[in-house]
Amino acid sequence: MRFEFTRRNLKGREAFLERLFEILPGLASWTILLGISVVAFWNPILAAVLIIAFDFYWLLRLFYMTLFLVLAYLRLSAEKETDWMARVWEIDELGNQSSLSATQRSSAALQAKMADNDDLSFKRLVSRWLHRRKLQFLKQSGALPPSSSEIYHLVIFSVAKESQEIIEPGIASLTHQKFPPKQILVAVALEERASESVKEGIRRMQA
Repeated sequence: MRFEFTRRNLKGREAFLERLFEILPGLASWTILLGISVVAFWNPILAAVLIIAFDFYWLLRLFYMTLFLVLAYLRLSAEKETDWMARVWEIDELGNQSSLSATQRSSAALQAKMADNDDLSFKRLVSRWLHRRKLQFLKQSGALPPSSSEIYHLVIFSVAKESQEIIEPGIASLTHQKFPPKQILVAVALEERASESVKEGIRRMQA
């Protein structure tokens, strides 16, 4: 198998710019390190100021990364028990493009509301508030996503040494969820170096 990379077809100025941007990160790092060392001999006070400013920059980045890491954890914690398919159907309802029947839509909406009303914990209230904000934004913008009935998921299983006993439960688990199994495409990518027993197991699964 042969891959054609973009740089193979670059010539002249484009090739020069591509190479220049490749070396910029490393060049900038070495310039800062060596530049501060040189400045330290020429003007020690200026070098000290630059080092303090550099340390302060990284301290701010550390606070920034830590803040959003904590926020991401809190968001994951709040959405742990979320019924995502019920929310997908709510988004479909915004554009009247739900693939469910009227009875199914009413039942799904009722179940979602009952679940929210039953659990009045702070996490659930935050989760519902964020979802309502998103629905309001989608409604005002008019930029609705495609209907869930038009979305297909491709799941690729890469197999090298895994036997049928390992792969089969993973594929079967795709049918035990709320997203319609008919809209999930499963591809098993079997590597050439796989043993004959592994290949035979995949053939039995396909049969």
